[in-house]
Amino acid sequence: MCGLNFIFGSGANADTISAMANAQAHRGPDKLFSGMMEEGLAFGHNRLSIIDVSDDGSQPMASASGRYTIVFNGEIYNYKEIRAELSGYPYKSQSDTEVLLAAWEKWGVAALPKFIGMFALAIWDKTDRTLTIARDWVGIKPLYLAFKDQTLYGGSEIKSLLKGGIPARADWEIWGDYLKFGIYNHSTRTFFAGITALTPGHYMVIAEENLKNERLPEAKAYWSVPEKRDMFKGTEADLSEDLWARLEQNVRLHIRSDVPLGLNLSGGMDSATLCLLMDKLLDGDQPLACYTMGYGHPDYDEIIYADAIPKTRAWERHEVIFTPQEAQDNFERDLYCMEEPVGGVATQAYKKLHEVARSHGVKVLLEGQGIDELLGGYGHYKSLLGAAKNENTVTSKDGTPLFYQDNSKFLAPELILPRSPVRHSALRDFDQPFDTAVENAMVADLFHRRVPRVLRMNDRVSMAHSVELREPFLTHDLAEFCWKIPVEYKVKPHQSKSILKTCLDSRAPDFAKTCEKKRGVSAPQREWLRYHMVDFVQDTLRSKSFAELGVFDVGGVHESYADFLKHGAENSFYIWQWVNIAKWFEIFKASA
Repeated sequence: MCGLNFIFGSGANADTISAMANAQAHRGPDKLFSGMMEEGLAFGHNRLSIIDVSDDGSQPMASASGRYTIVFNGEIYNYKEIRAELSGYPYKSQSDTEVLLAAWEKWGVAALPKFIGMFALAIWDKTDRTLTIARDWVGIKPLYLAFKDQTLYGGSEIKSLLKGGIPARADWEIWGDYLKFGIYNHSTRTFFAGITALTPGHYMVIAEENLKNERLPEAKAYWSVPEKRDMFKGTEADLSEDLWARLEQNVRLHIRSDVPLGLNLSGGMDSATLCLLMDKLLDGDQPLACYTMGYGHPDYDEIIYADAIPKTRAWERHEVIFTPQEAQDNFERDLYCMEEPVGGVATQAYKKLHEVARSHGVKVLLEGQGIDELLGGYGHYKSLLGAAKNENTVTSKDGTPLFYQDNSKFLAPELILPRSPVRHSALRDFDQPFDTAVENAMVADLFHRRVPRVLRMNDRVSMAHSVELREPFLTHDLAEFCWKIPVEYKVKPHQSKSILKTCLDSRAPDFAKTCEKKRGVSAPQREWLRYHMVDFVQDTLRSKSFAELGVFDVGGVHESYADFLKHGAENSFYIWQWVNIAKWFEIFKASA
């Protein structure tokens, strides 16, 4: 788990690659910078040592033949199995990085779908003088790209590209998608014009000739949503056992670590599932640290539900309390960390949780992300039962955004000036690979609407404090299995994630009953913006820089916030948007 950088082209030099690596040094404090330079190419790496913490696992790492050199961010969890398959390779370390190289020498890009893990990588082929880059199937690990002066710059974080000399400019179409439709991180484009992300599940082979016209070659898919499915035909009891066995296998792979690990424990079904499996699978009886977010209010704290999960070993329980004062004091720092809009105060709170865990010496945390999208956990899926596949859209016919998590009014596009620079992209409908609106909504949430923004934020909040955050339920093999489960086992009119509830009924029946009463994980953002963060919000919205954006009817914004303070609202997201865009331009000194 690390940070990577590269410069490919005539602009490659040691000073620039060092500056880029320093901008994301928090990603790898165990070895702040190591690099490789040759004519027309520079690699930089920050190392957070997790597997084989010795110097033998350091990067950039060359293959046994000397042909390939890699910089790699992530973990290959099934590296032991692949290593056994490639036992003839002359290994010098116990690292997953070297196994990745061995697989590359054997199979080339055909190795990519064999990896169960999270990764972004860059591999230099000094024979062909090509640079191959790739990302894991769903984009858990980031990889950003930008051209300048016929040179390609790449990095794990956008701020490292800015340090490389890429200018900070606003992509007004992406800002438009965010402000008008509430969607972000839905494509390869970022909020920075000219800075893109490599598509998850894809690789790209870049040759020197691609640098001349500053045009990237087409990204090629090494994995995609299967076109055909053999649907599960057994009983619900059989399915429950099969699903649990697959969840268990995933967790078994994800607890491989040479450093201390812990658990982010929310108290929901997903988190409980992970807790039960870790409790069973970890060797020995050593205590396991688990961290639960709290806000000092019983309507939002998860500690009661987290404590209800049955455990057989000693667990070190930590409740991390986040306050409105911290939210406003840390906002600019947190936005700089995120690089693109902060999801909400819950994201800020989650960042603090990782800071606390790291202060306890925990370098690896696991969480239960992905189950909602794979097994039908969100309330809006129920409303799509029986609907045709073409129901899956970003907006309704009148342009009203669909599928916000609480179905409330959450945007204020009417306050965007008609002559503002804000536009929106042509994106309206996402891919619909399946036959039902429910399943297509789940796929859209997985690849466009929900998970991409969560993964971007999760990567930043964890790596800001040098913590590796693992997502054991976000593997392509588990996704492929879940897509074979009929809808009626996932979403029922009275029960979301029905098949997971069945799994828990037979393993933790008392907790399963508790889950029926539990509200979704949420944060007191509306209350804080109305009662506790008023001065912070008003100072931001009345600032000269906010007015000079030329985006909003400033008077209308002030009136809208005053009305919110007086009467409240179902949702405060539009206020959060205003604060985000104002502070983003201040922090990154971006040009329009």
